[in-house]
Amino acid sequence: MVVKRGLSNRELDVLRRAAEGMHHAVIAESLGLSLSTVRANLYNARRRLNIPVGASITALVAEARRRGILEGV
Repeated sequence: MVVKRGLSNRELDVLRRAAEGMHHAVIAESLGLSLSTVRANLYNARRRLNIPVGASITALVAEARRRGILEGV
């Protein structure tokens, strides 16, 4: 597993798609994952970036952008 600034490649893929406004089900279909796996990856991304688990995707994306993790997204 390659990690970029604390996130795995899969977590980063899922987070990028979420930043583009994709719904969880669409992310799952586009990556060939289950909905549960998408949710788990977003949960793990929140945990790794020290974002409260109940925080919105918007808050997660904003923090990832602030840290330079989502450059160009």
